[in-house]
Amino acid sequence: MVDCRGFHSRAPGNAVFTLDIRSISLTLALCGFALVTVLWTARRDDDEFAGLDAWTLSAGAMSAGLGFSALQGWTPDWLSRVLGNALLVAAPMLAWQGARSFRGVATSYRAAMIGFVLAMASNVCFVYVWPSARLRIIITSVMMCAACIAACSEFLRRREPHLRRPSLFGGVPLGLFAVMMAIRVVNTSFKTEAEVNGIMVPSPVNVATYLLGSVVLLTTIAGMVMSVTATQAAQIRELAYRDALTAVLSRRGLYAALGSWLRTPVGGQAVVLVFDLNNFKQINDRLGHEMGDRVLQALASACTSAFPADTLIARLGGDEFVAVLRSNVALHAAMRALDADFGAQCERLLRDRGAEMPTVASGHALWACSDIDGFDAALHDADRAMYVQKTHRRSER
Repeated sequence: MVDCRGFHSRAPGNAVFTLDIRSISLTLALCGFALVTVLWTARRDDDEFAGLDAWTLSAGAMSAGLGFSALQGWTPDWLSRVLGNALLVAAPMLAWQGARSFRGVATSYRAAMIGFVLAMASNVCFVYVWPSARLRIIITSVMMCAACIAACSEFLRRREPHLRRPSLFGGVPLGLFAVMMAIRVVNTSFKTEAEVNGIMVPSPVNVATYLLGSVVLLTTIAGMVMSVTATQAAQIRELAYRDALTAVLSRRGLYAALGSWLRTPVGGQAVVLVFDLNNFKQINDRLGHEMGDRVLQALASACTSAFPADTLIARLGGDEFVAVLRSNVALHAAMRALDADFGAQCERLLRDRGAEMPTVASGHALWACSDIDGFDAALHDADRAMYVQKTHRRSER
């Protein structure tokens, strides 16, 4: 698609420097293949990442296409111009497909295969059947521009915090390359066939296209690698920070979330609420731990429904939970909603099973948010207040 014979410039003193685009491109293509192996090894222990296969094929197609195109003049036209250009068209289409799969959208390889076949057919036509370097460059550039725009938009649709930077690495270079392809189409359209064929020294657009393509190769594949590693890290954090049974935060997850929670406007104080279940041991003893687990899940579900969305809810262990709320929350109204929702769920679970219905015991303490080290003291005070309530309840019975 471009002329790779070198870009010459004359410096003071009549010294001539040559920018060997072919050597640079081949070096970057080999770097691309190295990143392909990184993507391939991401499937450790038979892990399945949606989109990873398409991304691996895309990275391989980018690297191979760039390498074949860099060999123009050294290899037959069918390899450097026909196959190389077709691979460069298929690569962003595969990147688009991989980004869609990574986002959870069901896709197939049909679009990439159609693009590859059309690119092959057009290049065969304008290299062998109806030789025209001008039309070959225009059509191939248009196809690459459209594919890069589609892949760029798909990358940039990701909004998850851990994928924001990888999405920029993957999408922005593709968008810039789409602009470069559009410029190349316009530039070539104003040239005659003789001017296109008669270029002995690459034009600035030729050089810029090839060098930017090399940058796109590395940064886009780097964005793919970053997306996979960021997702793996997020999955590990999820396992460490979430309670597997109830899906609320674990103790470790609570402490990890406090910092970001405090970065949003909190006010002077927050409320630390500790609660557990009365009669929970009886449920485990009489009905088994499986039913006990379902009761704990019902409690976590009721908490999520009763408390505001920005509340931190965590399971400390056993049947003991903690919630950290804004100080302006109507705590008593929230607790009434919690009791009502939890009671309704327990009624459905435990009706006619011969076990006493569990109830929620709670205690709370105020926490000055400016004192992050004071959280443990507030947690201790809330825990003590809960046990005072439980002791008072037992004495009344």
